[in-house]
Formats: sequence, structure tokens, C-alpha cells
Amino acid sequence: MNNFYVTDIRHFEGPNLPRPARQLGQGLFEKAVDRLGRELGSLDELQIALDTVTEDYNRTPQAELGGLAPLQVHQLLSADWETPAGALTLDATLGIGELAGARELANARIFLAALRDAGGARATSAGNLNRKFVAEMVEAMVWPPRFRDDLYEYKKVVNEEDAFPLHVLRLLLELARLVRRRKGVFGATRRGVELLADERAGDLSATLFRVQFREMNLAYLDRFAPEAPGLQHTIPFALYRFALVGEKWAKAERLVPKLMLPSVRREMTPSEHSDLAALVLSSRLLWPLERFGLAETREVRGKRPNFPDREYRKTPLYDRFLRFNLDSF
Repeated sequence: MNNFYVTDIRHFEGPNLPRPARQLGQGLFEKAVDRLGRELGSLDELQIALDTVTEDYNRTPQAELGGLAPLQVHQLLSADWETPAGALTLDATLGIGELAGARELANARIFLAALRDAGGARATSAGNLNRKFVAEMVEAMVWPPRFRDDLYEYKKVVNEEDAFPLHVLRLLLELARLVRRRKGVFGATRRGVELLADERAGDLSATLFRVQFREMNLAYLDRFAPEAPGLQHTIPFALYRFALVGEKWAKAERLVPKLMLPSVRREMTPSEHSDLAALVLSSRLLWPLERFGLAETREVRGKRPNFPDREYRKTPLYDRFLRFNLDSF
């Protein structure tokens, strides 16, 4: 049960509920009683009053929800991302030229084409890509500045998980059923080959984006503690808010209260040594957005010498690729 959208006042009964939820339920009950104009009426009258104040609550914008009403947040979180005119949809019709800045798309196409042309790539005993194929992909793919230099500075022989963005891409392609491992060999599936066509670039990008945020466990991207499942569940809210506040450069810690719902922030245990919420937001939302060409980063002076901070902002592609359609009240 979320603690912002109310479907039934009885959901707020019980001693094991978090205190904010109990307080919300009690507050709605008291408003219903006030609406009756007397301490208690019949049960039917009380239910009608409860339904009315609950409906009012769900349709009233709230500051802690980024100015959205609880019902609008519910629409975002329950959207399937594919229904036309849904609360959140992805534009799968964008052309390959419009997606030129999407590194993940470019690398997925390189990966799929390499498997198609070579007839597959043998897997290791651990189920990863073999070193020869990894080396080929590291050389062929599009990476951020200094990626290859930093990688080879510390690794003479590179395994798949050493090149972590490649590892994540391989997992995404498998989850999307565009790559499969069969009898110890990775190969492109029929659909994977079909989506390699230039005219299917938008479809491929949208497919991988949905898999990234709806199927992959985002906690795997950093393996920090806690797992914070609330962030994964509320990613549509974070995406909506970034569309509104992402035009200006901002550090992750400045974006946390703007993109994370209060219930999500409460999942993060404060630490005197690090801002866990900012780290989680960077690795599980902002880094994927950068890989998909939807956000860009720059280094700025940090609090410690020789340790720069990062700032983020959305790219022009963001507002073309993601579309939001919320009911107005």
C-alpha cells in the first residue's frame, strides 16, 4: 500500500501501520465526521462522508508530491508505458538521427550486429561474455571520455563485469529477449535482428528503456544498501519531475528532494560519510538516463581537492522521448 493515494479508509487500520499512514487515516475520518455535522450518523451516512473526503483528498495537489494530486501520482505509477495517451508513454517512432546521442542504443546495435555477423559468441563457464568478445566490444562501442583509458589502467585482461556498462547492456538485451544464451553461446534472437534495422531504432531504444526501469532490479546498478525498492516503484514520478526541473544543471543531492517522494527518502539511512540518497539517485536514475541520451553530465569542483562532483541536466531528447498525460483537477 502506498501512503499517498487512498482507496479505502480501512487500509489505515491496524497497529502495524507507519505512523504517517495512521495519522492520515485518522485525519480523513475526522473530516468525514465533521462533514456529517454531528458526532456520528448512520453507518451509510458515515461511509458516504468518508468517500467524499477521500475523493477530495485524492484530487487535491500536495506540495510533497511535487504539486501533483495523489490520484495523478497513482496514474503515473500504474501506467504501463505503452498505452496510447497513458500517463507515461515512450515515443518509439523516433528516427535513428534523432537518437544520435543515445549511447545505449548505439552500443546495443553494435552488440547485436556483432553477434549476428559472427554467428554468436561463446559464453564462459560463469555464463558471461568471453574475453575476446569483451575486448572487441570495448574497442567498438561508444563510451564516455576516458572510459577505455581508465579501464586498461587497472586491468590488463578485461572480463565482462570489469566493463560494467557492457555487462549491464548484455543483461538488458537478455531481459528484453533480444539476446539469448543457448548451449553455451550468446546469440541474437530473431526479434533482436529485426530491431537492428535503422527504421526500428526508436522501437529498440524504447524497449531497452522499459526493461531498464521496469524489469531490471535497479539496485544491481550499484549494490548499495539499502535496496530501496520504493525508488524503483516510483521511477515514473521521478521521470515526470525531472521533465519539469531538469533544464538547469544540478548536483544529485539538490535533485533528491525534487525527484524522490518522501516515502522513498525515508528508506535511505543517513550517514555522516555520504549522502546515500544522492548516490542511489545518481546510479539508479541519472546514470541510466545519461546512457540513453536523456541526461548529460559535467564535472564541477567538489568539496575535496582532486574529487570533482557531477552535475546533471536533461537533454532535448528527453521531452521528445518521454510523454506525460495526467488528468487535471
